[in-house]
Amino acid sequence: MQSRLTGLVVLMMASLVAHADAAPLADAAEQQNWAAIAGLLQPGVDVNAPQADGSTALLWATHFDNAATVAALLDKGANANAKNRYGITPLAEAAQNGNAAIVERLLAAGADANAALPEGDTPLMIASRTGNAAVVKLLLARGAAVDARDAWHGETALMWAAGENNAEVVSLLVKAGADLNAKAIAFDWKGIKHGGVQSQLPAGGLTPLLQAARQNSVEAAAALLAAGADPNLKDPQGISPLRVAISNGHLDLARHMLEAGADPNEGGLVEAVKYRTTPMMRAANNRENAMTTLDLINLLFAKGAKADSLASVGLPKKDAFEAGSPAGVSPSETALYLAAGAQDTELMRLMIAKGANVNHATDKGWTPLMVSVGRTTKRPAMAGATLTNLKPAAKRIEAATLLLDHGAKINAGDKTGITTLHAMAGQGEDAVVEFLVGHGAKLDLRDNSNRMALDVARAIPIVPPAGTELSTDPRDAPPFQKNTVELLGKLMASNNVKEVPYVRPAAPGEAKPAAKVAGNDGAAPKKPVTAIILRD
Repeated sequence: MQSRLTGLVVLMMASLVAHADAAPLADAAEQQNWAAIAGLLQPGVDVNAPQADGSTALLWATHFDNAATVAALLDKGANANAKNRYGITPLAEAAQNGNAAIVERLLAAGADANAALPEGDTPLMIASRTGNAAVVKLLLARGAAVDARDAWHGETALMWAAGENNAEVVSLLVKAGADLNAKAIAFDWKGIKHGGVQSQLPAGGLTPLLQAARQNSVEAAAALLAAGADPNLKDPQGISPLRVAISNGHLDLARHMLEAGADPNEGGLVEAVKYRTTPMMRAANNRENAMTTLDLINLLFAKGAKADSLASVGLPKKDAFEAGSPAGVSPSETALYLAAGAQDTELMRLMIAKGANVNHATDKGWTPLMVSVGRTTKRPAMAGATLTNLKPAAKRIEAATLLLDHGAKINAGDKTGITTLHAMAGQGEDAVVEFLVGHGAKLDLRDNSNRMALDVARAIPIVPPAGTELSTDPRDAPPFQKNTVELLGKLMASNNVKEVPYVRPAAPGEAKPAAKVAGNDGAAPKKPVTAIILRD
């Protein structure tokens, strides 16, 4: 056994010695032994001898940014276009390092300015990403194709420069004829799930300006816009650069777009209000905005935004529980609706002053008044969710009062007939219930399930609309609001509203006749079901 192991070690050592002898220059360069290279550059040495993976001394010298060794190797006949097995060239390494002197020397020695990596990245793309304008100038002067695309995303050098906020490079590429409005490849992500949750992934297809909007490349965006980039050219999902910028909190960049003619009525106002009023996790901003959200909102109005303007499509949802309209569907929540849901009375006053419709209803029939008093921290559709209002009742009543003072309809119902009073009774919001009744909310108004507010407080379930089912999970059962039941009983008595036993109407397609439902006598229904409760 010992002799066999010894023989193996000898063979391995012989292999290493043979490898070292095969490419001594490349090995010395890999080890950054520059003094040894100077000694090895003697007549008869193979300056292009590659290592096992094809890497030459020149490739290592450019990788380690050693201009003197690069020059010495080229003077001895090193091949400026020699690739290793991964398709990497000395010019690609020099572009990555942003070393203009080495790039110039390689180009003079015949390096191909358009030699692409296997993924299609050209030296110009690499230089545009790293941002050395001198390198870009050298490559363009040697005929680098300005609109070449990589093989993965179909991105151009201009897209890389814009995404990395290399404004000087943007200007050089545009001057060289780069397509300002080129679009990258669009992807179809049908059926893709993450952790079992269906998500809407970005579809790609971004222009240089969309890249800049996403990355908060303010100076690059300004250069693109000054050169004539279209600020209203949308991505494949119908989302404008302005919305991309605002939704990510890139407010200064949004200002540049508005000044360059971005449409102020394509969802920008809603995105600005949403950014100010919606607490959510966002990527860290790479620069501090000089412009505040309120500054941007006022600029949107100055540029002609209408208070009730909506985007043509929604932003992609980030997970299964996110509210709002999914991509491809027209949103219906106005700026006033969002401000009311956050009880942001400063914004509410501004929207109303600008002509916002206080009775605008969403696609579900929800109005600003409804969300002004009923915003919740969790979605009722989530098992075990607790309906807890974010703001104190006094703050929500203040927001509701503002809307009522400007003509909000207190008895308006949503698509299921549920009014603001119904919703607040179901949530046990006694102070708000008393406020609403005091301002004209009708105690005997019935929703589409034939329920008065008292019935909702008693946990009488909704009759599900056609094509839907209610959960039978006990954790999803509507709560019995004992104190609210007592309050509504007193209010009905003082307002001469007669209490009538609840009769459930037949569900769509149900053959059996309507029947009295247990629970009107003060007890919760025996079979727990989920109530549809007003939410944002």
